[in-house]
Amino acid sequence: MSGKNKQLLVIAGLVIGVIIVTIIGARIRRPGPTTAPEQVPLNAPAFLIHKDTTYNPTGNLTADNLVRSDIAYFAHHKIAAYKSASSGVSFTLSGDPVANGFVVSFKGSFGALKDKVEVSVTILKNNRVKTSITDKTSNTNIDNELPSNSAFNQLIAQLPITTADYEINYVPSDSSIAVTLYEQSPTILDQAKKALAGKLGVPVSGLTKFQISYIFPRNFN
Repeated sequence: MSGKNKQLLVIAGLVIGVIIVTIIGARIRRPGPTTAPEQVPLNAPAFLIHKDTTYNPTGNLTADNLVRSDIAYFAHHKIAAYKSASSGVSFTLSGDPVANGFVVSFKGSFGALKDKVEVSVTILKNNRVKTSITDKTSNTNIDNELPSNSAFNQLIAQLPITTADYEINYVPSDSSIAVTLYEQSPTILDQAKKALAGKLGVPVSGLTKFQISYIFPRNFN
């Protein structure tokens, strides 16, 4: 091989080496996957952050998801920046949360906004919560609209309910309500339905909107 060809091979090798090093360097510098709160999918429960770490207010997955859904609901309905947002909701705590018995309270703001929001969570039975959210900047509060504060969720928090003729129980596997009758009596069934309707604030005919099952004694007509 001539000296000229050897020289060309050396140059080609150097060029290839530079390209490989450049590619590797680019891969090293390229940021990996991130869990940044602004990348949370739209309509997902809010992403809560405390000291750069995911925050779970109650330590119970079901209850925490209810709280996170309440915070997302509040943002999408009352915070202008999120009403038509193309990204999910993030909420950053401005200080340490305060636990007092079954009540957990914390303050913070949505995303990069400067609003001052206070949240209070009361832990109830059956993994339910009662949530209160107030935007202190605008003095906005819609606690009666929050999903966890619905009549159905608040009824679940009261269960079981036992009477002389029937009992009403919570079914954790599908978050439903089961009514068990002790006797073969249409009258008792009507009583149970009226009691449920009263607690849910609907007419008896409106019970079909809820996930309620009825367990009857054998040979019930």
